[in-house]
Amino acid sequence: MTKMISSKKTLEISAWLAYSIIFFEMLYMSTPFAVFFYSVYKTPLQWLISKPSTAWLVQTIFPHFSKSSSVLVNIFLYLSFPLMTIGLILFLIGFGQIYYAKFRKKGAVTLGLYRYIRHPQYTAWLIFGLGMCFFWSRMLVWLAYVAMVFIYYYLALHEEKECTIKYGDTYQRYLENTGRFLPRCVKSLTRHHHSIHWDQLTTRSHKIIMITLAFVMAELLTVGIGLMLKKHSIQSLYGVFEQNRAAIALMPTANAEIEKMIGIVEKDAATKGLVQQYYAEHGKQLIYVMPHGWNISELMKEEQVADTFHDASLFANPSGHGNTLESDASSYRLLFSTSNCPATASGRGIVTEATAQIPILLIELNIKSGLVTEVTVPEKSRYSDVPVPVY
Repeated sequence: MTKMISSKKTLEISAWLAYSIIFFEMLYMSTPFAVFFYSVYKTPLQWLISKPSTAWLVQTIFPHFSKSSSVLVNIFLYLSFPLMTIGLILFLIGFGQIYYAKFRKKGAVTLGLYRYIRHPQYTAWLIFGLGMCFFWSRMLVWLAYVAMVFIYYYLALHEEKECTIKYGDTYQRYLENTGRFLPRCVKSLTRHHHSIHWDQLTTRSHKIIMITLAFVMAELLTVGIGLMLKKHSIQSLYGVFEQNRAAIALMPTANAEIEKMIGIVEKDAATKGLVQQYYAEHGKQLIYVMPHGWNISELMKEEQVADTFHDASLFANPSGHGNTLESDASSYRLLFSTSNCPATASGRGIVTEATAQIPILLIELNIKSGLVTEVTVPEKSRYSDVPVPVY
């Protein structure tokens, strides 16, 4: 029994470690504690992004602040906040039930959510984590989520064994009438008659080998799916992609409009010289095209971003980074930056292979008048030393 408790404690710590990778980066990025959090967290991220063999772990799969033309990508993004909301509500309900029962000393909880699912709090966190994976889609986060699924599975097994010992036949009958993470009616629809039942494996070593193989295969499958979705996401971006330049529009914009804006910048006497001089030294251009008032908080100091952020916009525009959907059709801002990518990268490869982007000029212009209205040099944001999404 002591060994069982020790194993459960190890699994609980592992689960929270995996969950911290999934959840806390987004949480801290939206709070004043981000600077303190990243003073520790940025070190492993910087180490991973600095090496070609591990940089893909830090890069995002879905757009974080750019719009996509893909129906599939948008479905995932629009599901992110509803899933997180559902997961949080289910967790609070399950949490309330279990601790009310403990407080009133009612024994095993078998009513409410527990009437259908034996581990509704784990199910809730898995739903919440899935939504987080869609919204904050680093490959590292996806791999941590898969690890969390396996850890929760074994935590559930440990708890069921403990409850069977404690409550006997009563709990055994409860096991037979409920699902572990899904209601039995759902489980029966998805069950494969020839699937492996872990309890039927004869030896402990056999179980360890089988679950290790299953875990490795699940992680490899996740990497494969993630890389395919990342390629699809970048292919679906609105923008103009050339040999030495990638211009990404943060909202649906025709290529002709993007080229017209870049042409206005290149014809302006002041900005033309600045842009040519800088890129002659630094190579690949990565340009972000956005309506006036929009911002990318990871790339610009907060004083330089307009006060247009609305929490509600995250639900209506999850890949818009909280920018309002309202905009002036004639006024735009272009954030010129360099792409930290191999010299051989071109077109969409400037985005795909980028491990960082360095902002150099923020240019405001009016597309109707064809004039540049303001030029500023972006000051570093508080996330400037942290690997942030490129698109």
